[in-house]
Amino acid sequence: MNEMRKLMEAVERVDEGKGMSPREASAELENIHSEIKSMIGEAKRYVRWGFGGSGEVGYERAKYWISAIETALDKDHEWMGGNMFTMEDTINELNEAAEYNDEDEEYMEEEAASYDTDMEPEDFADSLVRAANTKENLSVDDIFHSEDSISVEITNDESMVKAHVDINIEDGHVTIETYRDREGVLLDSHYWEGMDDGVVEQIMDLIMMPMENTIGRRPY
Repeated sequence: MNEMRKLMEAVERVDEGKGMSPREASAELENIHSEIKSMIGEAKRYVRWGFGGSGEVGYERAKYWISAIETALDKDHEWMGGNMFTMEDTINELNEAAEYNDEDEEYMEEEAASYDTDMEPEDFADSLVRAANTKENLSVDDIFHSEDSISVEITNDESMVKAHVDINIEDGHVTIETYRDREGVLLDSHYWEGMDDGVVEQIMDLIMMPMENTIGRRPY
């Protein structure tokens, strides 16, 4: 009775844990698998003892449900044949899913780590200039250093859009304003809290935007 109660409690835990991870589900199923193996072993002994031996007709009939349970659990049994897919197979699939999730989480962590959120203003400005220099149509016009900020002027020679990037040293934020180079008309503005490689990429995308995509856009 205690074993049956444990089994029912384990099944209830699985039913309640709808949001559990594959690894957690696998661990619960492994416990249930182990408990069923133990209980079916006890059941076989009780049947054998109850019928007074393994040669009795009642014991032979009990083999139908005993074999059905044992072959459904795994392939480690005494019976000919077996199930195409067992409980152990499900546990293995859950473990594979857990490994896949772990790899995916590791990838996301590596991606997040690749963006240095603690980049210093000077390093950010250098990264911005290096990125601009790799673009065929961009040219870095000027870099201004003051006590409070670093400003970088970049021009898109193809669209004639000029970008003014202001890097605030004290607050650690970045703003960009883009203008039509000849008229000095404000086209767009953006603001970021923090300085990292992701912001550099976004600034490059804004400066590289064709002129027809910038005309008429309202700054925000």
